[in-house]
Amino acid sequence: MHGARLALPGEFTKRAFVNGRIDLTQAEAVIDMIKAKTVAGLEIASRQLKGWLYKEMAQLKSSLVQNLALIEAHIDFPEEEIDAAPLKEMELEIERMIQRLEGWIASYEEGRIFREGISCAIIGKPNVGKSSLLNILLREERAIVTPIPGTTRDVIEEVLNICGIPVRLMDTAGLRKARDSIEQEGMKRARERLAGSDFVLLMLDGSRALDEDDEEIFDEVKGKRKVVILNKDDLPQEISVGEVKSRFMNDSMVSISALNGDGIEHLKNTIYSCLVQRDFRATPEYPVVANIRHRDALVRIKDNLSNAVKGMEEGTSIEFIAFEIRSALEALGEVVGETTSEEILNRIFDQFCIGK
Repeated sequence: MHGARLALPGEFTKRAFVNGRIDLTQAEAVIDMIKAKTVAGLEIASRQLKGWLYKEMAQLKSSLVQNLALIEAHIDFPEEEIDAAPLKEMELEIERMIQRLEGWIASYEEGRIFREGISCAIIGKPNVGKSSLLNILLREERAIVTPIPGTTRDVIEEVLNICGIPVRLMDTAGLRKARDSIEQEGMKRARERLAGSDFVLLMLDGSRALDEDDEEIFDEVKGKRKVVILNKDDLPQEISVGEVKSRFMNDSMVSISALNGDGIEHLKNTIYSCLVQRDFRATPEYPVVANIRHRDALVRIKDNLSNAVKGMEEGTSIEFIAFEIRSALEALGEVVGETTSEEILNRIFDQFCIGK
């Protein structure tokens, strides 16, 4: 009626971007805030919405434009030679830019974890306490727990917040020689989840010595990021801790009791430290890049500037150096939306629900 229509996905945010009220990184932060699964993810999106990345890109752009102007002035007026001192100063300045870019790029993996979360499979023999661990982490009786080995036949999945990281936790069937076709199917699904998981909680029964089933599981979890959990520390310990440590020298190991909850908070903090090198909870103001589009553009900027520095060191033609800086500026423009194609813009705003 009277020309009214339903708003298109992301139309309000897109209009704010098109009209110059926000840049593209801030527009993307809107959808990140909507989709945030934890407070930490919300804080990262909130900082981006406030414009930290845009401000950093603006500073970078200003410095690059000044350097490019100096080089292009020499290209236009070759009789005016560039002094060695300003050229060396330019090289040092660009090297400092590269260091900052490397820091932002390095933060991406952590940012992705906070933004998207991880999948985590609980792996172990039957009756080592996998379902009990799932229940105590969820604080509810989600999985059936009995003294009978092999109770869990299918994969049980739940999402929980571990120190600000969204974790899709998967309780799997115990791995051993299958007793029947149902258990065989359960173990097949367990191995599928193990193969596709980002992280593994390898559970061992501390009250029993290692056996052949444990040895086979050790082979299956090779190459996976993991925490080794010695469960049932409320019982007399029969497992050889030294042997376990020698098998998993590069992995963290935690002793817990899934029965009474001992060691669970330590386990959560260990999982966090294995996934995130810097404690974001202690330094929430640290810049974090959480968007793959931003990271890819920052990598191109860094590569262009590295080529420019290499050209300066080798005495390459200044036309080549100017080309690399222009390319860096073009990639920088893609980050904030100044040179972004319509196709990419449509793809970004299509992620929004109606309006927004």
